[in-house]
Amino acid sequence: MVELNLYRRRLLSGVGFALVAGAATCGGLRLTSRIGQSNSGHIKIDRADLREINDRWIFDCHADIDLPSQIQLGLESGVPLQFIVSLRVIASTRFWPDQTLLSVEHTYRLVYYELTRHYRVQSAANENSTNKRSLLSALDELGSVHAMDVTSSVRDSDALTNARNRRMASVSIKLDQRALPMPLQPLFSSDWRLASEAFTWPLS
Repeated sequence: MVELNLYRRRLLSGVGFALVAGAATCGGLRLTSRIGQSNSGHIKIDRADLREINDRWIFDCHADIDLPSQIQLGLESGVPLQFIVSLRVIASTRFWPDQTLLSVEHTYRLVYYELTRHYRVQSAANENSTNKRSLLSALDELGSVHAMDVTSSVRDSDALTNARNRRMASVSIKLDQRALPMPLQPLFSSDWRLASEAFTWPLS
């Protein structure tokens, strides 16, 4: 009788442990699922503008940038990130191929300094830089282009200023994979890929 009661207690103990372990496993799976969904990252351009001011062409845009966890971990481990902002304006006609009126790429660099715990956003064109204490503010700075003069990249100024032409502008932002350390450069699919869809609008 004593042996039977001992057996029952062990059996109940084993069942209880299995239930607790199963609940923990399910909770872990749900947590992993939530992490996977929140760590996808994105670059979403929500507005852009190109206008002529005193014979100069001035470009502005804003994008919401969210780094995937893998890229954020790399940044905070000392991997510098380089982003390319690409702007293009074409004139489309019914009978002729599209004509590129303006094409420019601008590069920004994002670096984290662990010693001082700050982020630096730097423009490759003029080496102007801004220091930020949080990643959120650094990404907001990175996604904001204010009053960029792109006049020197105009290929056909007459066609660009001619309002009778159907002129379409497009901008995109991407992480420059070629600037990453060689082991991190993606071949086919990787957590180190990050790019926006093209944001397109007609010039008025």
